[in-house]
Amino acid sequence: MEQRRLRHPLPFHLYVALMAENLKNLLSPSLVRELATALHRVWPALNIETFYRDATIGLEERELLDRGRQIGGALDAALPADPEGLRILIRSLGPPLSEPLAQPVSGFFYLPHSDLLIRRGPKADPDLAWEANEALTRRFTAEFSLRPLLDQDPEGSLRRLERWARHPDQHVRRAASEATRPRLPWAPRMKVFPKYVHDTLKILATLRDDPELYVRRSVANHLNDIGRDNPELLLSVCTEWRRDAPATRLALLRHALRDRLKKGDAKALALVGAEGGEGLKASGTLSQQSLQIGEKVQVEVSVFNPGAEVVQAEVDIVVHFIKANGKSAPKVFKGAQLSIEPGTEQKFRRTLSFAVHSTRQPYPGTHRLEIQVNGRLLPLGSLELRGD
Repeated sequence: MEQRRLRHPLPFHLYVALMAENLKNLLSPSLVRELATALHRVWPALNIETFYRDATIGLEERELLDRGRQIGGALDAALPADPEGLRILIRSLGPPLSEPLAQPVSGFFYLPHSDLLIRRGPKADPDLAWEANEALTRRFTAEFSLRPLLDQDPEGSLRRLERWARHPDQHVRRAASEATRPRLPWAPRMKVFPKYVHDTLKILATLRDDPELYVRRSVANHLNDIGRDNPELLLSVCTEWRRDAPATRLALLRHALRDRLKKGDAKALALVGAEGGEGLKASGTLSQQSLQIGEKVQVEVSVFNPGAEVVQAEVDIVVHFIKANGKSAPKVFKGAQLSIEPGTEQKFRRTLSFAVHSTRQPYPGTHRLEIQVNGRLLPLGSLELRGD
């Protein structure tokens, strides 16, 4: 199966969210045949027809993840007990990736393998279970199948992840960060591991200057997750890591602080150099004041610096979305990072969507908008959202 590669792909969960409807059709009867062929090649005793029947019964009525679970269940039934079963699975895998997938379509061939490792990993010999997950993460992702192992043996898992953080393969290094993310999208929360956050920070410190942005971006996402539960710890880590930091690490820290910056956190703003700016003047215009649900509006923002010094400004747009109960809740959209000379004005444009999303349902009503400048809120205007 051809694999298209890109240096810095979409995160796995975002790709799934964008492509779920099309991806589910990839886990089809023909994929089951292909999987059976790969297994039979290394284990001729496989009963291909029984496996195919169990994997495809009602398959086309299921959604993406349920298809993966059904085929994974058929794999579990078809393969012999471990250690032989997992060793067969490992031998059946295709070649590892050299770089991240641009569009990981072919990677979803391995979604049933992930399900099998979730089922069998905690019951298998730990060395074999980790070997299988290492092989999987070099071809797809082991973010989810590692979770049961982490909860089962946190301290032993940490020792293994410390070694993974120095692995020659970037996919394995990334997994050392991604697998222990506190708020990994699409994954259940770990029951035990959060109390080991300072141990995971040591692993992230090993990875913070990794040569691959793919790995460093995972570290930033992990830190951002930590900050959602413990903002003071995030700010402390970023303060420490900022000392004598190369440009790549400074970029990592900015991405790690993104949620705190959206909240206008003064300490986070100071860490990215966006302090002060109380005298900045900001105004904006909307391309239209009335639109229907599903449409977009373009916002143009102007920021003027009347002072005598250059000001670094984090400028965002806040939309107070109407909820089903008629009340409103703010959502911050990233605007621009500006360096504004004395006596000058800078402008930027941002398109805002009022379409229906899986995470946000717009409702009719008057939506108030604000400009956030280094944490300070200034009025922008309002628009009327129609449902007709």
